[in-house]
Amino acid sequence: MGRSIDGRSINLLAAASLCVLALAGCGGGGGATGAIGATGAVSATRSASDSGAGTGNVGPDASVSATRSASDSGAGTGNVGPVAAVSMSSGAEAPVKLAVTFDGTASADADGDALSYLWTLASRPEGSAAALDASAGAMVNLTPDVPGDYVVTLVVNDGKVDSSATSATLRAVNVAPVANAGFDRSLQIGETGVLDGSASSDLNGDALTYAWSVIARPSGSTATVTDPTQAFARFVPDAAGDYTFGLVVNDGALASAQATVRLTAVASGSNRAPTADAGIDQNVPMGTVVTLDGSASSDPDGDPITYMWTLDSKPANSTAAIVDASSPRPSLTPDQAGTYIASLVVTDSLNAKSVADQVVVTVSPVNKNNAPIAVAGPNQNVLVGATVELDGSGSSDADGDLLSYSWSITSKPAGSTAQLSYIDGVADDPAPTFVADVPGVYVIGLVVGDGKAYSTTQASVTVTAALGNVAPVASAGDDVSTVVGTAVALSGTLSSDANGDALTYSWTLVSRPAGSVAAPVNPSNATATLTPDVAGVYVVELVVSDGMLSSAPDNVVVTAGDPNVNLAPVAKAGPRQRSAIGQTVTLDGSKSYDPNGTAVTYTWKFKSKPKKSTATMTGATTVAPTFVPDVRGNYVVQLVVSDGQLTSVASSVMIQVKR
Repeated sequence: MGRSIDGRSINLLAAASLCVLALAGCGGGGGATGAIGATGAVSATRSASDSGAGTGNVGPDASVSATRSASDSGAGTGNVGPVAAVSMSSGAEAPVKLAVTFDGTASADADGDALSYLWTLASRPEGSAAALDASAGAMVNLTPDVPGDYVVTLVVNDGKVDSSATSATLRAVNVAPVANAGFDRSLQIGETGVLDGSASSDLNGDALTYAWSVIARPSGSTATVTDPTQAFARFVPDAAGDYTFGLVVNDGALASAQATVRLTAVASGSNRAPTADAGIDQNVPMGTVVTLDGSASSDPDGDPITYMWTLDSKPANSTAAIVDASSPRPSLTPDQAGTYIASLVVTDSLNAKSVADQVVVTVSPVNKNNAPIAVAGPNQNVLVGATVELDGSGSSDADGDLLSYSWSITSKPAGSTAQLSYIDGVADDPAPTFVADVPGVYVIGLVVGDGKAYSTTQASVTVTAALGNVAPVASAGDDVSTVVGTAVALSGTLSSDANGDALTYSWTLVSRPAGSVAAPVNPSNATATLTPDVAGVYVVELVVSDGMLSSAPDNVVVTAGDPNVNLAPVAKAGPRQRSAIGQTVTLDGSKSYDPNGTAVTYTWKFKSKPKKSTATMTGATTVAPTFVPDVRGNYVVQLVVSDGQLTSVASSVMIQVKR
């Protein structure tokens, strides 16, 4: 959404090819015990009964030394030596600062003997302090910290002999950042326009600098950019017409291509065109019905809007089409693997049209991995000095793989020393914290991995810290599915104000199906109601105010269906919980429901859990399964429910374990 940069600069991450190396085993080695050396590499000491010849010492550039006795022997036993094999979750290249898993599970022994694993970081680039993690099992992780080549070696042992060493070389690269200048939109002459570069990203997690420039402006205009080196810049249009701005971001080593955004100024009091938002890009396997989402589209004047989707491109031989193209949430059923690009244009009640916004749907063949999607959580407004908790639990993987998380502070106010903090210092965390130590805007980026690929773009969230009054945050609640004629409660009770001020509420119907006359009842209350009168999608907007400042709008989508047509059920994974190591956690899916009243079945699974956790779930197909946390950290659990015909969208809950 809002994209104006060729995404090819990050295509090296889209494929998760496995480079597997294997050599037949020979020579001695048994009964190894692993230890972590000063450089973080795995070393081994072998007993006098180890098989193999001589005493070997690995050179100064390697990480492991092994001493073998003269009595070692692997000959004459009839044993077939094992074979070591190594694959890398990233393929041969990976971005600096993103963890890579080295996987030895494809190692084999012809005799069927159990294997032990000895990993070595044989070499790393000059200036690197990277080390293998403390695992001595079949998999180890490495987070490259500088560009260059990292060589990791594996030797496996079947209890009698060592395999030959097998090496895999990872090349860590600095990936150029990607500038995102935000959405094209309209504003009035004299109105302050905000240029939003917060969605710019860097897959290496490097801090970014920003450079805004005026590319074009109407004849006679002298408007300039204020704060052109900040993620959020400003300008005030002084003449009617189109203003085009450019944004380049830099990670300290590489600059992005230039992104552009167009803002159209109209006379004061004139109607402004709405803004289309086609939602985030999606990665799905073949056979998935894709729901497009334009519900975040908006109109600056508060006018109701209508939607029109078009399918701009699709793979060769595809006959796929968008179903219900005038809905905020139409569907698309891909029939060929490849890339589908859809555009959304929204129109207000005065027939002013938005600029088109595009969304890309990437469809993978069956049994091929899909890259995960990063979601960095809602924007936040806080007081200076507040501890901010981030939330990446909404990130997802279409294949259901466990996720890892890599957060970074993309930009922060001048003078800030803010740093991310993790439970037990483990950076792979869906919910790190930081202290907003000075006033201003903090931009935090998130990349997620599934063990085979990374999200192809970095998601971002903005946190605005202020010393005085802070704007409140609206929360319109979860989306609702119902049948026509049933009243729906719209709840804004989770809206908040950092100063603790009392809030007022304003609910507005942004869009409704053709022929509907439905409207919110009690639109100035924290809880309003809406009774759908026509099947279709209703988008309702909530804005809250503390008497001085108003929130950004938050939308809730109500989908109403014919009572005689089956609707998909809705999963509710329950509220966030806090627990302790060894304490049984009981999950709660009892608020899940089916709009037609059909009984539902439950499927729970871990979406992510802390490193080294081996926690498992009991009763994963019941309404209230349990698990016992075994290490400190954040556990994210996902629930999907089914009515026997249709399956819900996944719902997630996070369980925080700090003791």
